[in-house]
Amino acid sequence: MSFSGSIGREGNPFTLPPTVELFAYSEERQLQKQLERKTLSNLTLVQRTDMLKSPVPPIQTKRCLTSRISQRAESTVSENQNSERRAKSSRGKRTTEFINEKREIYLTQLLIDRKNKEINQLNNQMKQNDLKLQKSEAEFDETVSKVEKATQIVELKLIQGRKAAEIASQDRCEKERLLRQRQTSIEILKSEIKKDLWTLEEYEEYYNFLQSIIPENKKIEEIYADCDFVPKQLQTLAKDNLFIFEHTQRIRELDLHLNDNSQKKLEEINKLYNEVNLMIKKLPQPKIDDNSMTSTTMQRKNAVESEIDYLSQKVLQTFRSCFNEDSDETAMNLLTRLQKRLEELYRGVAIVNQKFVKQKELEFTKVHREETRRVAQIEEAAALQKKKEAAFERANRPVKKRTGRPLNPRTIPVKRKRKNDDEENELIRRRRETEKLLYGPVFD
Repeated sequence: MSFSGSIGREGNPFTLPPTVELFAYSEERQLQKQLERKTLSNLTLVQRTDMLKSPVPPIQTKRCLTSRISQRAESTVSENQNSERRAKSSRGKRTTEFINEKREIYLTQLLIDRKNKEINQLNNQMKQNDLKLQKSEAEFDETVSKVEKATQIVELKLIQGRKAAEIASQDRCEKERLLRQRQTSIEILKSEIKKDLWTLEEYEEYYNFLQSIIPENKKIEEIYADCDFVPKQLQTLAKDNLFIFEHTQRIRELDLHLNDNSQKKLEEINKLYNEVNLMIKKLPQPKIDDNSMTSTTMQRKNAVESEIDYLSQKVLQTFRSCFNEDSDETAMNLLTRLQKRLEELYRGVAIVNQKFVKQKELEFTKVHREETRRVAQIEEAAALQKKKEAAFERANRPVKKRTGRPLNPRTIPVKRKRKNDDEENELIRRRRETEKLLYGPVFD
């Protein structure tokens, strides 16, 4: 072996290295082998093939040949010398060979023991791997069984879900059917509600009518407790309406009868008026003595003029409120224009919807009543304030002291006559009837 040869060449063959160095030497060899394996594993395939190639023979020149021949000659000389040496040391080699063989046997035994240990370790590893494999197979079987159970559960849940979906679809169809039924019932209820609203509007109109019949400061329960109240009120309203209708018909007939000849008559009147003016201008104007005019004639003239001015102002105010414009025309012309406009309005009212007319009339009457009530309250408050002020003035007035007054016989004090309220109530009633006739609602 190479180990024995190297030791023999070093010198004394009987010097054995210690066991520690032997084990270290074997470990070094194993480490070198591992390093070589690692380097080989790290090399690429091309590098490995390059290493396995046969070496290229060197180029032989004359110098190379002479050097080789000289080397061979030297080697032959050295071999001869070595053979002589070997012959001299043949006896020593036999003992060294024996020792080397024993040592090699010992080393091989150590190697065999080590290999046995490695084999045992490998066997143990194989057993452990078998156990791990068995465990993994058991775990795999368990996972397979678990997966099968899970698939069964999933299939059961899928079946249950399909059944639930079928039930849900059936419920949906049923609910849709119920929804359609509810919608139809809702439509029926809506139609009934509309009918009820129409009836409610009719009842509200009737209620408003009954409210309009009731006098002020009284409730419906108090008024309609008497059964004869409604027929009486209806009779009075019918009479009033008939009276108004007859008068309106008569006025319309007169208007139609007069409208034909009104223009001609106006022209004739204007002609006569112009002729009279011319005649008056032609007449000699007498000298009027201011002293001759009495006070009564002057007062009468002033009263007439003031009355004419007052009436013309009222006509102008009504014209402004109706037409929203000013005019320089006379009061008669303004009245004719107002009359024509009223006739046009009466004709338009016949075309307009009666419900709308009634509603507007009710609103107007309501506003008018509130205004009259407010004015009456203001007047009453003013009168009451005047009375309070007069009473306060009388109370604060100093007492008159009369001295040396004559003695008068005792007399009975004059009784204060109480004011008759019936006349005032009658006047108020007539005023309300006229206001109701002029501004109140018109019922068919």
